[in-house]
Amino acid sequence: MSRSAITCLLLAVALGACADDAAPPTSAPGTQATQPAIATTLATTPAPSTSAPVGPILVEPFAPLAGVQLDADDATAVPALTAAFGPPDDDSGLVAGCPFDGEGTNERFVSWGGLTAQFRADASGTVRLVAWTYDEALGPPPRPVVLPGAAAMGGPLQAAAAALGAPIEFDEVFEVDYVAVDGLAIWGVQGAEGPAIALVGVPFVPVCD
Repeated sequence: MSRSAITCLLLAVALGACADDAAPPTSAPGTQATQPAIATTLATTPAPSTSAPVGPILVEPFAPLAGVQLDADDATAVPALTAAFGPPDDDSGLVAGCPFDGEGTNERFVSWGGLTAQFRADASGTVRLVAWTYDEALGPPPRPVVLPGAAAMGGPLQAAAAALGAPIEFDEVFEVDYVAVDGLAIWGVQGAEGPAIALVGVPFVPVCD
């Protein structure tokens, strides 16, 4: 083979190799090239809880009701109490209350069983929580009622007197035995073994002579 023929053969081999290096990859007939799947994780933030904290109804002097402080306005208090206890069994709306508490439709009573929140309009017209009571005779409470010390609903009134360090007194108008300290009143009804706790009121038991 002549020198020129050998040179041409080497040049042809070199050009073929370059062409092979530049050729793009091909897929087999009838298939498509695919990209690898990329797994992604989206961070989520839990929605804040709107439920009220669960707990007993604590009967103490000037105690809040399910976290609602005395003197709270009804626009704030009633939704908060509904969140804690569920929809009320009764809501009087504004009604004419005790005449000694002022004239006109100035009081509101919202109840869950035997538990009642009493609201009254102040001089500015704002309706505020003035007291709350639990009367065992009117129905069960929406949560357990916990009294001071060893006292308990239906238990001896003497236990409340001992826990509060106050004497048992007798109301001649309503003919009931009761124990009272500043911010709390506990009434009893006569039973076989003496007066038994039947009604509690914070900061008092609302009555109308």
